[in-house]
Amino acid sequence: MKPMLDQSVSDIHFQNAVTTWSQFDELIRFVRDPSMDGVEAAESTKIDFIQRQVQLLNTPKNQKVYNKNDLCQAFSWYTVSTSLYNRLRSCIQLPAKSILQKITRTAKNMKDDSLFHLFFDKQPERSKNCIIIVEEVYVKASLTYFSGTLFGYAADQEKNGTKLASTLLCIMVKCFFTYETMLVSMTPCHALTADFLFHEVTSVVKKLELCGGRVHAFICDNNRVNQKCFSMFTLKAENTPWEVDQPADSARSFFLIYDPVHLIKNIRNNWMTEKLQTLKFFYGDLQERFARWSHLKELFDHEAKTITKLSKLTSSSVSPSNLEHKKVALALNVFSDQTALALQNSEAKKDTWEMTAMFILKVVKLWKVLNCKSMNERARLKDDYRVAKITMKKTKGWVF
Repeated sequence: MKPMLDQSVSDIHFQNAVTTWSQFDELIRFVRDPSMDGVEAAESTKIDFIQRQVQLLNTPKNQKVYNKNDLCQAFSWYTVSTSLYNRLRSCIQLPAKSILQKITRTAKNMKDDSLFHLFFDKQPERSKNCIIIVEEVYVKASLTYFSGTLFGYAADQEKNGTKLASTLLCIMVKCFFTYETMLVSMTPCHALTADFLFHEVTSVVKKLELCGGRVHAFICDNNRVNQKCFSMFTLKAENTPWEVDQPADSARSFFLIYDPVHLIKNIRNNWMTEKLQTLKFFYGDLQERFARWSHLKELFDHEAKTITKLSKLTSSSVSPSNLEHKKVALALNVFSDQTALALQNSEAKKDTWEMTAMFILKVVKLWKVLNCKSMNERARLKDDYRVAKITMKKTKGWVF
């Protein structure tokens, strides 16, 4: 993460400074630190906010104390618009700009290591286990001069540092057993390469491990740069290409995972773009079977003429546009129990539809396993495939 610029909150320009949102994330985490003076631990609600407003209204100006929720809300409004914040201060009790600037000056001097230590120290032991998620976000290439600093140059151009950034390499930490996340870095890039990505990821993993985290996996989409980056890790064994040596601790495995959401969309897209729109697959008996996209079109055309509809198929599901190819919901309309059962029970069904239904059910099972978000999801949804299995080993910590 790049060090915070020497400027106060009032100087931050949230549309042009590429590191601003990470700065804002640091400020919010700093304000929520329970070790701060005048900070209360209770969570904020609308009623609590109104009650605190009444108390502050009856408190002398020099004795007002704002809790962490008030400060976080104040920062949120202030970063939207200073004009908005000034108008709100005329109606409700909010901290003065000098208070926000004082917090900013204190928070901006925190180094990355201190911020990461603060983050992991507040987590319970099992939530120190985490994964890193990497995403490339496209931005408009532009150069901005603000407060004595030029913004917009790419950090991945060592030989020619005058290239403008067209993407941001974003790395985020997601902890297990909690909703806590942290934006680790936002690096401006011009033409992201596998070497640069590998260096950034391994550096982040090593830093997080030194600060108390235990990083188990690296998740990203399956574009060519990411695929090449995966190949640069050292494999644990040849028959398990997804398990590699941990960059910071060779004794613990590190897992390389393609984003399941992208994988589901890729299965659908490859099915549609295949020359004959037919995929060959094998079931439990290892017998060769074929799934045909034409069966979905036939089912959709039949249901368009009937009153009742058994499947989730829509015109966008069976014939998506270039933009609709990216929508997960349309892919899940195809890969759903409801669509598979419709193929098996439709009045217009053909014998060959059964194989397509079997393929869809196979992908649906995979999606359910990967899309298990909580320990209680199996009982809540009454689905045996949504099971989160956890075992504990004394020497290696949590194993999933």
